[in-house]
Amino acid sequence: MSIISLSSDLGTNNFALAEFKATIAHRFSQHQVIDLFHNQEVYDIESIAYQLLGALNTFPEGSIHLVYNKYAVQNSDILITKLKNQFIIAPNNGILSLIHFLDFQSKVYRIDGQQLEKESYQSWIDALGSLIDDKLPPMAMETNSFIQTKPFHSDLFLMDTKMITRVLHTDSIGNIVLNIQKEEFYDYLADRAFFISFVSSKIFQLSPNYATTYNPNHIGAIFNATGFLELFMIGGNLAELFNVNKWKNNKFEIFIDHDTNREINFQPRA
Repeated sequence: MSIISLSSDLGTNNFALAEFKATIAHRFSQHQVIDLFHNQEVYDIESIAYQLLGALNTFPEGSIHLVYNKYAVQNSDILITKLKNQFIIAPNNGILSLIHFLDFQSKVYRIDGQQLEKESYQSWIDALGSLIDDKLPPMAMETNSFIQTKPFHSDLFLMDTKMITRVLHTDSIGNIVLNIQKEEFYDYLADRAFFISFVSSKIFQLSPNYATTYNPNHIGAIFNATGFLELFMIGGNLAELFNVNKWKNNKFEIFIDHDTNREINFQPRA
């Protein structure tokens, strides 16, 4: 039995999504289907790729991740690759380039969009069926050329005294994900103390979980399952409270802390 994750630009609670899911459930009834992302912000491929990266990092081997794109790119090529022993089916709109860093040696296959049925997801369903059988679709051809987009760490600035990060994603409960990953964070700090400047607050220490903060305003920072730095607030919606999103109030600074009166707050790599 395979686990199939579904992502799309169909939105939620509507007939188009229900029809899509019903078709998959009927044809692949012996497999478990899980919703991943159906956000209606169809051009925010970075958020879709971020959610997909989280699935790749946490789902078991053998899972298949289907990203169906109806509105943003008509008649798009279908791209297929295998990362972390999991298949990904995605449109050729830049999503795959954002997660391909997990293994640049992973081969990418393309199904020509001109050969696909217009206004139909049947070709996507057929491709899914082939991968469930651990076979490539007959029309899939290996390719070295697909749409590229700016990587996650675009606009990440590493300076002598501070890092400037930007908002990568905000979730439904107001947690704010920044575009710096664990390895970049630790390599830059090199065992030095730090603080994250957040409006009128400062975060001096990473939290071990979402139930613990060391800030009087109950604001904390943690590396999440995708490996990105995430800011959260216990009992509150952090993004909504401070009007933060990907496009507004979206810059955060992480400073090297030179206060010698404070104990070093650097945490070893885990």
